[in-house]
Amino acid sequence: YYPSVWKELKQVYYLLLLREVKTRFGRLKLGWVWIFLEPLLHTILLVAIRSLWSHRPILPDVPNTVYMLNSLIPWFLFRDISTRCTTAIAANKGLFVFSRIRPWDTVSARFIIEVFLSCFVYFSLMLGLWWFWDIVVFPTRIAEWFLSLFLLALLGLGLDGILASVALYFPEISKIKEVLFSLLYFTSGLFFVPSQMPPSAQFIFRWNPIALGIEYCKANTLESYPYIRGGGLFFLLTVLGTFIVGQHILNRHISKILNE
Repeated sequence: YYPSVWKELKQVYYLLLLREVKTRFGRLKLGWVWIFLEPLLHTILLVAIRSLWSHRPILPDVPNTVYMLNSLIPWFLFRDISTRCTTAIAANKGLFVFSRIRPWDTVSARFIIEVFLSCFVYFSLMLGLWWFWDIVVFPTRIAEWFLSLFLLALLGLGLDGILASVALYFPEISKIKEVLFSLLYFTSGLFFVPSQMPPSAQFIFRWNPIALGIEYCKANTLESYPYIRGGGLFFLLTVLGTFIVGQHILNRHISKILNE
């Protein structure tokens, strides 16, 4: 019984993953280029602004380009999962006539694609830095780095479920979400070191789970990175709580989402 169930599950997810890739990149000629171009453009812009503001690097012996990429890749993963995963339910509603495919399967497939693409883009860009500029920077603790990235992605998935459910009753939440993500972009330590801020400002970052997740990703890549300590338990509990609450609320509103 169990081997047949596992075989069927693999077939379902293989087809869903293939469908997701074709849907996202099949019609866009520059789709594969854009997943590299977006973090590069943000990195170039932030490095240029930082250079105009101060000629000193953000961290000693760490190029600003490397620091920005290690901040932006986790941020883009969180942003994309927080805005795209639950839309897979409505986009694939025609597949639910098959009893083997459930709404959660489509969300999981999109989640897997986003995590895989983020890792692929990150290591490709790091290889590019090593190949063209002889800058060798890879996660020193790759298991911890991936765990931090995965927990940040789970946080985004839980938040996506909450926002998607709230949007069923308050459609204007989409406009508020754009403003919220703009604020988070500038307050999550993407282009500065939160631990170097004044103590009063560090208090804000200590209670920002997104900033903490990005901090742990940088700490597991950059040697001797001065990350904010003492927030690991809060980050873990926030991720698990947000994910459980988000998926519970989403499951209660599946039928309403499908009828939209």
